[in-house]
Amino acid sequence: MRAPPHPANEAQRLGHMKILNTLPEEHFDRLTRPACCLFNT
Repeated sequence: MRAPPHPANEAQRLGHMKILNTLPEEHFDRLTRPACCLFNT
């Protein structure tokens, strides 16, 4: 399966998603680590 192409406005779109620019949070990571292993992602 091929990955879809990036939209022409990808940089602008990601700029609006402020959550991607946050610092790591240990309490959130404690929740996501088991989910990552469970769902093999």
